[in-house]
Amino acid sequence: MREPHLPHSHPHFPGSSLFELDSRIHAGLIEDALTAVVDVAHPDLVRRVLDVGAGTGSATFRLAGRYADAEVVALDANRSMTHRISARASQAGLARVTTVNRSVLESGLEPGSIDLVWASSVFHEFDNPAQELAALSRLIRSGGVLAVLEMDAPPRVLPAEYERVESRLRDLTNADAIPVDWTGQISAAGFEGVSKNTLSSDQVLAADCPGGDYARAELRRLAHHAAGGLNAAERMQLEQILDTAPGHEHLPQVHIRGTRTLWLARRL
Repeated sequence: MREPHLPHSHPHFPGSSLFELDSRIHAGLIEDALTAVVDVAHPDLVRRVLDVGAGTGSATFRLAGRYADAEVVALDANRSMTHRISARASQAGLARVTTVNRSVLESGLEPGSIDLVWASSVFHEFDNPAQELAALSRLIRSGGVLAVLEMDAPPRVLPAEYERVESRLRDLTNADAIPVDWTGQISAAGFEGVSKNTLSSDQVLAADCPGGDYARAELRRLAHHAAGGLNAAERMQLEQILDTAPGHEHLPQVHIRGTRTLWLARRL
């Protein structure tokens, strides 16, 4: 069976990656997570923050806002990402935002030099979580804080009338598998008082706005991994949903909803 033909996209916000759209659409959820972090890691006690897997830098600059007197280090193995963050920091006159273009295991940062580590949508990418957690544990000073934010599952993005085709995509890609619970591994890496909180996002947004671009990007990602498992009728419906050519718009709204888990722990 052939893979579904995905019509050419004309995003309303050219150059916006799925990462950028995610940070924009879920800004409220991320801000709620950061508020919970600040409650545990008070700004008066934080002089150096590490943003692990900083990506586009969305959280890096949010952290810089929350911790106005702290150095914020953006760590990412992707050179284009760290260059982008450096350029943005320079334009904003934020000399206290610095970058490290290395992996967690080879960060080169001094042991015990970090007061707060923020790691959003990163842990599930680790090749060897025990090793990466041990490396982060060495970087955080005694009493410092680790904050981990992970999706429980990819968000649902379509209104109820399209539930069948979206559920088929999710079944084919195992999108609703039981998420990893990092509690035990965080404790084993030398942290105490591990807390686990669920944060929710539920938004109905116009399809011709960033929410629509985000929904279509998520659906394309799932369709790519579905390996042609949709039948002909399902492929046709997906093509209609994804078609943004003038006069062919099929989807007036999107309904983006999902949950993420925030783990907070203190270094022994």
